[in-house]
Amino acid sequence: MLGGGPYPGIVRTEPGMTVAVHEGDLHGRIVATTKADSSGAFKVDLPPGTYTLIEVSDGALPQIVTVEPGKYVTVTLWIAAR
Repeated sequence: MLGGGPYPGIVRTEPGMTVAVHEGDLHGRIVATTKADSSGAFKVDLPPGTYTLIEVSDGALPQIVTVEPGKYVTVTLWIAAR
């Protein structure tokens, strides 16, 4: 899901957005990219570790995520209001 826009803090869907997954921080290599489905949801299968997810756009804010063995993580990506 994606949060932000004209009403900060309000989560809205962003169908078709592209998400990049960096290993570690934003300076880490990109290990995956994916596109959100028609409901704005996306799924990426990753091995345990720490990753930074960011929507590929100008106003995107990075989200650091730690993946633990055998667990799923729910992430909301935020876009800075313009």
